[in-house]
Amino acid sequence: MSDVVKGVEWAATSHTEQVKAAKDGKRKGFKGSVANMSLGGGKTQALDAVVNAAVDAGIHFAVAAGNDNADACNYSPAAAAKAVTVGATELGDRRSYFSNYGKCTDIFAPGTNIKSTWIGSKYAVNTISGTSMASPHICGLLAYYLSLQPASDSEYSVAPITPEKLKKALISVGTVGALADIPRDTPNVLAWNGGGCNNYTSIVEAGSVTIEREAEDSTIDDLEKAIEEDFEVLSGQVVKGAKNVGSKAEKFAKKIHNLVEEELKTFLKETAL
Repeated sequence: MSDVVKGVEWAATSHTEQVKAAKDGKRKGFKGSVANMSLGGGKTQALDAVVNAAVDAGIHFAVAAGNDNADACNYSPAAAAKAVTVGATELGDRRSYFSNYGKCTDIFAPGTNIKSTWIGSKYAVNTISGTSMASPHICGLLAYYLSLQPASDSEYSVAPITPEKLKKALISVGTVGALADIPRDTPNVLAWNGGGCNNYTSIVEAGSVTIEREAEDSTIDDLEKAIEEDFEVLSGQVVKGAKNVGSKAEKFAKKIHNLVEEELKTFLKETAL
């Protein structure tokens, strides 16, 4: 772990030196620095702290959410609040079965069956899965968005976009609601690369797209789980969503009626045969 921390510190120091060189006119065309961490483990305050410090220094950081199908907040550097924590998706716009989730996950990107370069030779490739494949997608996207900014030594130079602002912009233009199997308290945001827009401003102005997914088929076996998720019952009392108890109860009653009716029809048809 100490080597990982030292690596992040080196990246932050290198970035600071590049910023100074650009200000002194010794580094032409500098637009910023991005970093990716396709690694992770149990939660450690030291790693989260050094990643957050590197972001404060100006590095745009993407980190993998983790592959344990669990709350990303319990892993590092996934829990580093200032980095962009990335979950993985499948080709069919569903959360990868292994991907961590939760409020510490900021955005999702492709992470299943990703073909890329590999070790062994300069021609080696491999197809693998993991949030370690999803995170580089976001790191590349951060770099792309930075590349659309005027260079610091350009006559069109503007104030550099901070990691905080770019993170917010990245999330704000993502596609909302596109993904299936997203647990409660997890942002349902799929990364968007700005396709069709030719500059950063037009990407941001395009804004987010929200997709309403069709409800998946339900069975009576699913009903109990759905009720437990919507109503947390303690000693026979509803303790969550009390204001909407009436309307929710009506919806559940209707759902129960429809499901029973469907299964009864199926049963009668099978009996007749």
